[in-house]
Amino acid sequence: MSRYKTMRNPAMKNKRSIRLMLCTAAAIFAFPATTFADGKFFRRLEVADEPGISTQRAVVAFKDGVETLIVQSDIESAGKSVGWLLPLPAEPTLIEACQPMTLNALTQIVTPDFANSKSGLMIFFLALMGLTIYACLDHVHCKKNSIKRGHLISLFTLLILIMISLFMVPSLMGVRAKVAGGDVEILQSTKAGVYDVSIINAQNGDAVTEWLTSNGFACPPSATPVLNEYIKDDWCFLAAKVLPETTGDVTHHPLRVSFPTSQAIYPLRLTGSDGAHIQLDLFVIADKQAATSKMKTWVSQGMKVENNYRRFARYETSRPPIFSGRGILSARIGLPDVSDLMWTGCTLTRLRGNLSTRDMENDLTLEWTDGKDWQIELHDRKSASSLSAIAAAATVILVLPLFVPTATRQGWTWHRFAWKRLPITLTAAMVAGAICYIALDVVSVQSETGTHPIFAASAHDKVLRELVDGPRNKQFAKTYQEIIDETEMKDYVELTPALEEPGDYMIEATSSGWNLTILDTFYIPSTIAISSNGLPVLASD
Repeated sequence: MSRYKTMRNPAMKNKRSIRLMLCTAAAIFAFPATTFADGKFFRRLEVADEPGISTQRAVVAFKDGVETLIVQSDIESAGKSVGWLLPLPAEPTLIEACQPMTLNALTQIVTPDFANSKSGLMIFFLALMGLTIYACLDHVHCKKNSIKRGHLISLFTLLILIMISLFMVPSLMGVRAKVAGGDVEILQSTKAGVYDVSIINAQNGDAVTEWLTSNGFACPPSATPVLNEYIKDDWCFLAAKVLPETTGDVTHHPLRVSFPTSQAIYPLRLTGSDGAHIQLDLFVIADKQAATSKMKTWVSQGMKVENNYRRFARYETSRPPIFSGRGILSARIGLPDVSDLMWTGCTLTRLRGNLSTRDMENDLTLEWTDGKDWQIELHDRKSASSLSAIAAAATVILVLPLFVPTATRQGWTWHRFAWKRLPITLTAAMVAGAICYIALDVVSVQSETGTHPIFAASAHDKVLRELVDGPRNKQFAKTYQEIIDETEMKDYVELTPALEEPGDYMIEATSSGWNLTILDTFYIPSTIAISSNGLPVLASD
């Protein structure tokens, strides 16, 4: 009986509550020290395209009243592609082919920040929420009609520790000829890579549709009203289709087009005439940060010439200009068709958005801001769910103790307190968790684990060092592949006629030996001269 009375004594209960507070404090201060280690060296994350939505990627470079567009048809097949049409506000001054990898590679290089799942932190907050509920019920249970100073002190201590813990964890929170009939005028005709390109002008949309149909293009009738709008605005059209003499499978590639314009613009009205949504990735190079209300800014970086990147510098005879952001870990841009559009002091912006047909009723006109370097943080569903659970738990931790003084003053039992106040608190927690999830940028993420292909450049380092000591035989291509096969990265290195992934390489015969071109870590192609006896020619030779 005396043991029962001792356990029910409020003073003893208060001491137990204080011990509980101390244990909670120990958990709060110990947890952050072991939770936030992060290593991302062997994983690549990539935003997955929305299923069922057409994807477009493009580059817009704007400087001194001249815009350069890098675009690619989003309709591709294993063989020849259906012709495609691009509206332009002025007749282009330059039309040329880009390397097939250009837009996909840029997507891999200029990436947002991917948030790690906060599973450990979520468990910690859920445990702290449980302790909070227990402590609140315990105080109400121990006090009937009045509040003792000891209880207030322990409750106040709990709230202080909770607030300290919240500050100790990380923030939760881009020559003229006329066609017969005179309705369509061919302003230019040229070949660019695998494409036969014509720049046409017309008197009305029906004439354009008829010309496209007669020249093997697929042009739906729904496009005619939009074509009329462009013609009324005095625009012309770039029409591209695979050259008729092309045989076998076709490697589709982007086109780069330059034209004079008073403002940077990306044509969307013709795309919107299809009546389907699109997912647009737009990379903008300009003096200032690009912005538009229709798309989110994923990345913005001020760029400068990169002079310290030394990969293969001992051997290489040529490489494109390389630019990097101001940050130490910024990606390097050395894609030949992109880096030559950049200059020191320019800003590279990546804009991303899912556009509806209503969003595409007008062309995308870019605005300019004096923005700072920016990288959006994206969450997959697992990461967003863990943060939402943390927000819900934090709501319980902060709200439930606020009801305790009133409950103890009115002499509530812990049963009544749990029945009256706990459902309200949990409802508020669920609302807070839902708001947190909605506020986060949640995307579908593809993850590749294991050794990433960007490390494949180390295999080429090994081969070149061995070749400097003397070739194994005079068949350079065979020797190179044999040494590659002896490395741990052989599965990530491929001899290919079209460079696509880091580690890919090409060998071309020359009058004095060979040219070896290696696609480096940041999709930067480095060309190395190989002598007739199979030795790399050092850059200083």
